[in-house]
Amino acid sequence: MNQINQPPKLFAITALALGLVTLQVHAQDQLVDTFDTEATVSAWTPTWGTTPVLSFSTNGSPGGALRVEADYFTGAGTWEQAVILKTLTTAVKASDYETVSIDVKADPSSLPTTGNQYGYFEVKYGSAGTSFGGVNITSTNWTRLKWPVPAGTPDISQILIQIGSGDFTGKVIWELDNLSFNAPRVAINRFDDATEADVWTPEWGTAVVLSFDAEDAGGGAAGSGSLKASADYFTPASDGWEQMVFKHIDFDPAFAIADYAGIAVDVKVDPSSVPTPANQYGYYELKYGSGGVSYGGVNLSATNWTTYSWPIAAGTPDLVQLRVQNGNGSFVGPITFFMDNLVLIKKVGAPTLAILTSPIDDVKRTDVVLNWLLSDGATAINVNSVKLSLDGKLADTAKVVTTKTANGATVVFDDTGNEWAAGEHTWSLQFTDSSTPANSVSGQGTFVVNPYPTEGTFVIETEDFNYDTGKYNPMKGTPEMDVDVMPYLGGAYDTLGATAGIDYNGNDENDSDLYRTELDATGQNAVNLVNNIGGRWGSDRGLYTATVNYRKGWVDNGEWLNYTRTFPATNYNVWGAFSRDGRDPNQVSASLALVSGDITTSNQTAQILGTFSGPGTGGWGRNILFPMKDSSGAMAVVTLGGLQTVRANIAGGDFDYLVFVPTAPGPPKITGATRTGNTVTITWTGGGVLESAPSLSGPWTSTNDSDGSYSEAATATIKFFRVHR
Repeated sequence: MNQINQPPKLFAITALALGLVTLQVHAQDQLVDTFDTEATVSAWTPTWGTTPVLSFSTNGSPGGALRVEADYFTGAGTWEQAVILKTLTTAVKASDYETVSIDVKADPSSLPTTGNQYGYFEVKYGSAGTSFGGVNITSTNWTRLKWPVPAGTPDISQILIQIGSGDFTGKVIWELDNLSFNAPRVAINRFDDATEADVWTPEWGTAVVLSFDAEDAGGGAAGSGSLKASADYFTPASDGWEQMVFKHIDFDPAFAIADYAGIAVDVKVDPSSVPTPANQYGYYELKYGSGGVSYGGVNLSATNWTTYSWPIAAGTPDLVQLRVQNGNGSFVGPITFFMDNLVLIKKVGAPTLAILTSPIDDVKRTDVVLNWLLSDGATAINVNSVKLSLDGKLADTAKVVTTKTANGATVVFDDTGNEWAAGEHTWSLQFTDSSTPANSVSGQGTFVVNPYPTEGTFVIETEDFNYDTGKYNPMKGTPEMDVDVMPYLGGAYDTLGATAGIDYNGNDENDSDLYRTELDATGQNAVNLVNNIGGRWGSDRGLYTATVNYRKGWVDNGEWLNYTRTFPATNYNVWGAFSRDGRDPNQVSASLALVSGDITTSNQTAQILGTFSGPGTGGWGRNILFPMKDSSGAMAVVTLGGLQTVRANIAGGDFDYLVFVPTAPGPPKITGATRTGNTVTITWTGGGVLESAPSLSGPWTSTNDSDGSYSEAATATIKFFRVHR
């Protein structure tokens, strides 16, 4: 049996070219050289009897570049050239690729030919030097050159770059960067004529004006243009989040996304646009599906053509609906941009036996349904070989269904109706293909079972932070509106203000005027709230359904919100509902603290109880319940009871609500040993009685103290302490 390691996930490499500035994901493109380190220079050598000097340059696009200097041109009017060679350790399978491209510029110190050029530039392959194509170099700015890879091109193990002319007049210096073979692109829109612009319409209540324009990024037919999108309704007033959204008519038939590895588009901001204070023109995203799930996004900052590309995650549904969204919370004037060459990037190479997707969303403890997507390799998966283990034990085969698909298989574990323990659980999966001997793949990971439904949960809604300098529970005694009594359906703090530095701390400029009316020192609404009643877990609270729900958005590090509540006295695990566009690691970050001191003043002390962290959730408002953890990475256990104030510190991700779930007390833990004068104080959590001994082997004597703090006079004798429960 041949063992195949699980392949890594797709990754992004950034390339930039001035002239046509390009940011490109190379998940399927094969980079021959980025020239980002001095070591890459040594892989290139002069050949064909030429003697150019090769060196590393820091003027890359971005990063480094290869500097090619030819100081031996005589100007005698005969053909002269510089030729360099790289031998590849692994041959490029040319049939997988559509084009070859490279970024080139002439150094301004170069002497141009009599035709004001810097030589005829060609990329060639093989020992005979077969040319992909060539062009006369005329620019001292970075320019991306691209030629098709002809059908029938053999696998490539040698790359040559030849630059020559019969009219050189003296020394010429070129810089090279980002030599790449590029996967095939399938056009969604090249905007060759006005009919391709007519399929786009404004959406989500925005009044963006769309039209066909002659501005062109290239790549289309003669007379090709672009889609022009203009929004003149952005003003200098602080209006919070504003946006321009437009949608392509539904694709019929849909694009089979399993065939593609990425999506790309060229964008150029019109120089007449008014930048934000951060010198940007909005956060630009391509989104799919009726709910608008993002392929990826970027802050627009360039007024020349820029290519943006994003990988398409395995398991992404077929493309039926496609939207463009460009928004910001700090627009101060009109924004216009052009869009061209909207394409899908095809997958290349042979299929790989692999686990493509695994469980990433939390599930309810009574609705544990887990899904995996597998891909065939050179031969099909043997569906009878699939073995799934959960928490170290082989899963009940009656609950596991493996279904063969055209390109692999799906695995579904369905344990609906049985009650799981809330928290993180582990999975492992292994399977083979149908070859002889069989190739095998194994993978493992974790999944989260959230606490829904659990009796006795206590919920704090993000929008119901303290008001008017430390006040709380304005609807006390009103059923379903008293924040201390569950079920609380929401809405009790509607229209109430709050005091900065006492009830909350805001650290951004993009704030809405929904629900609350707190104002900062400039008279602006200071906390950004977004209606999320329709989001994932937006109204669901496990045992009841909320009728009012907002999430805290536009989060910046240093923001916090105070919540004073009367907690039922017990031990709790705490869960936080957060959301964040994307799926990158560590996009969600927050902590919970216990506040002491006078909550009606700024004289407050916050003791951290635990932290929330994790990857993006796949969309703003698309909540996942994250368990709060202690410093060891275990689920934190906190003891609360009576009137107390907790503080949510938010650093990353939109924050929706907190769920406090009753649990058994955690193990006792000594938290401190301090000396003040001649007194030693020992503190601990988790209950239990403190014991002392002259050595670790005992004998142990009870202090008869179980309140979490014990003090005694210091002596010269060594003494050890432990907590017994």
